[in-house]
Amino acid sequence: MLVLSPLLAALAGAAVVIGLRLTVLPLLDPGKWYWRALLLGLAATLSWRYVVWRFTETLVPLDWTADALFSWGFAALEALTVLSSSIAFVILSRVKERGGRPLRRMVVARRSATRGHLHHDL
Repeated sequence: MLVLSPLLAALAGAAVVIGLRLTVLPLLDPGKWYWRALLLGLAATLSWRYVVWRFTETLVPLDWTADALFSWGFAALEALTVLSSSIAFVILSRVKERGGRPLRRMVVARRSATRGHLHHDL
């Protein structure tokens, strides 16, 4: 049986995540919407799972003591931060393929400038 020290046990999860990042992410095509949805959905699910754990397992019962008010207030700030991150995930997951449109506009403007259409308008 493999027994890890407390420090190595704490770092084992990070080692797995780093290993997955180095092996799996380079194989994914960032242009495909479903990979972005999978990764952002996984991040949002883990974040909301943390918020649920934080509210159900770690907080003292709500009371008018300073201890309870500060812990509940900080947990509420954490929940609002996760909410903000979730909204940002949705906003940032939308992409628009622009192709070469800005380059085409620049070429058209340059052609009309070299033909003398732009500087004779004065």
